[in-house]
Amino acid sequence: MINEENLYKKYSIIEMQEYIQGIRKFVKADKSEMHKFRCKEGLYKKYRDEYLPLYEFGLYFYNSNPEYFYQLIKGNQNFDAEIANNEKLVERIEFTYPQFGKLNYIEAKGLNETGFSGIRLSDDITQLDLIKIILDTAKVKAQKDYSGTTLIIFIDDVFEFDISDADDMLVIQDVIQKLKAISFSALKVYFMILKQRIDGIDYPSKFISIKEESP
Repeated sequence: MINEENLYKKYSIIEMQEYIQGIRKFVKADKSEMHKFRCKEGLYKKYRDEYLPLYEFGLYFYNSNPEYFYQLIKGNQNFDAEIANNEKLVERIEFTYPQFGKLNYIEAKGLNETGFSGIRLSDDITQLDLIKIILDTAKVKAQKDYSGTTLIIFIDDVFEFDISDADDMLVIQDVIQKLKAISFSALKVYFMILKQRIDGIDYPSKFISIKEESP
């Protein structure tokens, strides 16, 4: 089951993977928990919006090095998680998730109640809407002090951005250029597309650098 003690525990990347597999099995075995998971109720919001992206970040940048440990941090500080090499702090991470929040919730609730959530159609207009949300969210984050922190702006929306689609990736490149024009106070900024499974093929999470500075 998901609880604060385990969610905020310090893990190696292998231990994180085991924890994720355990949550997956638990959710699949309990219909009520699956409903909570889909709607991001309670701790599932923290788990999906911060823990899973942290795992993908660690896997991408630090591979499976057993000397690195990852931990979500409680509170309202300017970071959501810390990465340490044994006991030495390596990196602090802040996650932000531009999304169609209301639509995603309606779809999740519909899936819980009826077993399907209707058909969501992607087109140039809705893609432009998401781009606006991404840039507006980034501008809000740029007004805050993230000194010493790595800021991750991530999306998880295969409807609007298919990681296997060359045209979608060209649009993403344009978004990246606009993000690079924004002045962030963060130490580093990355744009992240969470991993996708499309037509039976797994595409790993993609990270694109927006800003990098030496600490």
